[in-house]
Amino acid sequence: MSIEFINWIQQELNRRNWNQLDLAKRAGISAAGISKLMSGDRQPGIDIIIGLSRALNVSTDDVLRYAGLLPTATANDRQASAELCKKIEKLSESDRQIILAMVNRIGG
Repeated sequence: MSIEFINWIQQELNRRNWNQLDLAKRAGISAAGISKLMSGDRQPGIDIIIGLSRALNVSTDDVLRYAGLLPTATANDRQASAELCKKIEKLSESDRQIILAMVNRIGG
């Protein structure tokens, strides 16, 4: 695992004035699991990625990127996402639900 990922987690802990136990409780991960992650002895699985995302209020994609498991988003990616969001916001609630169901079927 990358030292950048561990450093990012530590920065998030410092910013919130949390310790590893605080993160473990909020993420639904054992304290031992967080300790192994922070020491580099454990690779983050999907359960850890999701737990960190939820606890730190950061998107799962961002956590995957910080962990080095997804490529860094480009300016074009961010622009396309913003444009897509604007278009989706203009849809009716029922149409948004249809789009969401389709996206969930395609990409989980």
